[in-house]
Amino acid sequence: MGTRLERSPWIPGYGWWAMLAAVIAAGLIGNWAIAAGLLVFLLVQVARPFDFVVAFLVVVAGASFVSNTGGHLTFQLSLLTGAILLMFACYVLSNHDRVLSLSRTTLTRLLLLYLVLSVGNAARGLLAGYPPRYWGLELIALLALESALVVGNAFQPQRDLRLAMVGLIGIGFAAAIRGLVAFWIEAIHTGSTYTVAVPGIVGLLLVNLGLRSGTRRAAFGWVVLSLPLFLHQLVTFGRGLWTGCFAGLAASLLIFGGIGRGSGARWGRAGSVVAMLVGLGVVGALQAVVIFGQADLLEDAGTRLTSITSTETGLETRSNMIRLWEYATVIDLIKQAPWFGYGVGFTFPGKEPFSGKVADQWAVHQNFLHVWLKQGVVGLVLFIWMLWAAIALGVREARRRADPWESTWFATIAVTTVFLAVFSLSNFPFALVNETFLLALLWGGGMAMTRKGLISFRWSPRQESRIGEPPRGRV
Repeated sequence: MGTRLERSPWIPGYGWWAMLAAVIAAGLIGNWAIAAGLLVFLLVQVARPFDFVVAFLVVVAGASFVSNTGGHLTFQLSLLTGAILLMFACYVLSNHDRVLSLSRTTLTRLLLLYLVLSVGNAARGLLAGYPPRYWGLELIALLALESALVVGNAFQPQRDLRLAMVGLIGIGFAAAIRGLVAFWIEAIHTGSTYTVAVPGIVGLLLVNLGLRSGTRRAAFGWVVLSLPLFLHQLVTFGRGLWTGCFAGLAASLLIFGGIGRGSGARWGRAGSVVAMLVGLGVVGALQAVVIFGQADLLEDAGTRLTSITSTETGLETRSNMIRLWEYATVIDLIKQAPWFGYGVGFTFPGKEPFSGKVADQWAVHQNFLHVWLKQGVVGLVLFIWMLWAAIALGVREARRRADPWESTWFATIAVTTVFLAVFSLSNFPFALVNETFLLALLWGGGMAMTRKGLISFRWSPRQESRIGEPPRGRV
């Protein structure tokens, strides 16, 4: 028996008992899903203590489980705020030498401009006395997207890339399982099944890994792994999510296939991956009909899909009419303050055209109109410019990178931004935390891998330089 083994105590130390107590308390006070997530986080912290990327993945996971319609939103956002504070503590501890630094990229400038504009409009909303609840909901989502600046400074590709991708895959499956279980129990389209776009985004990440895998067998494996995630998007019966998935898949194929030398082989691989996805998807959908016990699942999905642009009277088109009525109301408001909007937290009287009920509404079911209403045409132009810059960054670098994991990361940046931009035509994902933290991780990782140096801010005054040394001071 080795000396090390002989000296090892048979009773765990105090730290392990504290971890066990924290996990049990989380299970009893909250739920065992939270406890399981806390256990994974603590075990990873043992291997990588105070690791920023691990802490940020915890924030992404927590944000993806926030239910904006199921009640207890204040409690959930309080827990998320605690995770955010922990993430920033890990950032300071692990990056103490460059806490006030930013990656020098084209996306950095746009994010900073949008941050300044958003904070200014948040101050306007606070001074105007808008409802604190809605003001806080909007502000945390805006700051979530801006956290890409922090990720861009701290993310180290050689160390963090694979960990981040594996973590995102785990988060996507956790969100999908939650939604599928809820659908199995309730068997209807509800707020608990219509959760987030995270499973669809992670499914597209896996498809992009399949496109760039070395063998067809590996591609087949990645496609199989993506099917439960796309099944989750199917049973949400969310047409915005479906169109987002279609747009993301089309963007994935275009980015990978491209034109020029070698495009024929790439499009051949793309065709085989699509064939796998469609064939296995049909089999999976038929299996879902049996598992969920809903023989009309596919028929209902087809009816739901064909009703996207219809304005005829009916149950499936009811939400279309409600949105059109909402858009008309919002456009009238925009005409009164088109350039700078009304500020963060602004609410307007939303009227339900069928029942005639009127209630205060803080968000618009069209993200571009939402930004225009709150931040004016200045904010809208900057917002669209920022999305376009992120897509361009992802497309350009995905084609340049030889490493399949790096290429997949950049492709996912582009297709996720496309996904959410299309989703924004009928919803407001950029005004919620569910997807914005995930997008911030993707954008920030891409910024870290393409940065041309760092912009550092120091509070110390300029010092005299020694002979032969460059002057030191604030940058």
